[in-house]
Amino acid sequence: MTVEGVTFSDERGNFTIRGVTGTGSLTDPFVVVEDVTGQEPMLIIRLPSGRFDNRIGTRDPMGMAIDNGDQP
Repeated sequence: MTVEGVTFSDERGNFTIRGVTGTGSLTDPFVVVEDVTGQEPMLIIRLPSGRFDNRIGTRDPMGMAIDNGDQP
């Protein structure tokens, strides 16, 4: 699933991505909603081939906020 040029993949198995929303900022993090089906799920994240800037305001060249969608 690709959102804002970032691809989120469940290709390694043990879960299924149901949806991804957001822009990756602190106020609007990427929210990944998944159904876990196995013991060791691993989310794969691929950035666009061009430049992906820092969306969280740190001094690093790249940064994004991600939330797994769990409710408190």
